[in-house]
Amino acid sequence: MKSEILYLNESLTENTMTRLKTILLGKDPRIKQFVIGTPENPMGQRLSSKENKIRCDEFESEMNELHIPFIKIVGSYGNKENSYILPNLDTDIAEEIFGYNGYDQESFIVGESNADSVDFYFFDSENNLIGSMSVMVLVNAETCLNEFKNKIK
Repeated sequence: MKSEILYLNESLTENTMTRLKTILLGKDPRIKQFVIGTPENPMGQRLSSKENKIRCDEFESEMNELHIPFIKIVGSYGNKENSYILPNLDTDIAEEIFGYNGYDQESFIVGESNADSVDFYFFDSENNLIGSMSVMVLVNAETCLNEFKNKIK
């Protein structure tokens, strides 16, 4: 499994940052896994800001109606996109939401938290596993600096 380091963006709101830390560091025992996906730019086709906003509004309304909690984030799949973390969402349901029958995305991500890292599994729109990556999560400048120092020793 490929390994990377994830630095959380300090520009996120405090509530969002706290919630992300809790999920990514596995500190919430109620959350076993999470899904990351976007309703924007279906199948990699670039849409206008207005079209993407409509898709995001529809997505949020649909998740609220289905009582599926979500956290707004900004992700990147070539270009920056408004994305969502959906805690404890089953991969079959994620495929229905983000796959060909839903928001028509090329892929979605499933994350599983460990003590200091997250394992990410990448699925295509038909729920086939297409890749994975283990990511170390660093949440502040001091931790980042210490990690860097440890790597150059």
